[in-house]
Amino acid sequence: MRTARRMGIVGLAAAAVLGFSATSASAVTEPQKRTVASVQTNVKARVLHITTKMRNLQTRVAANKHFTPAVKSNIQADIVKVLSDTEIWRAKIAAATTMLGIQAATPARQAVTRDIAKLRADLTAARRKGIPATK
Repeated sequence: MRTARRMGIVGLAAAAVLGFSATSASAVTEPQKRTVASVQTNVKARVLHITTKMRNLQTRVAANKHFTPAVKSNIQADIVKVLSDTEIWRAKIAAATTMLGIQAATPARQAVTRDIAKLRADLTAARRKGIPATK
């Protein structure tokens, strides 16, 4: 009786393993090709995310009492630059009708990336200056 039970458990385990590998092999498909429409949708979502974050940051920087007016104006200028370059990137992607047009918008995307990196660096520097010395 024990032997039959063990054989049954081993048989079920083998069937589960074979069934699992068969389904996982059939589930593997080729990656979807990127289309102009899919890239435009993705960029539109990223632009909306960046714009929302920048608008929120604008209000937070304006309300920050630890930043000097010079630091605030510098950060606000960075935010405006990010927003304007993001809009340029969105417009170039929206106007693209081919994947070559999408690729031609790469410098605009890189400009947004550089602007965000500069903004982060400026915010980090401003926060370090604004930290009061601990006792």
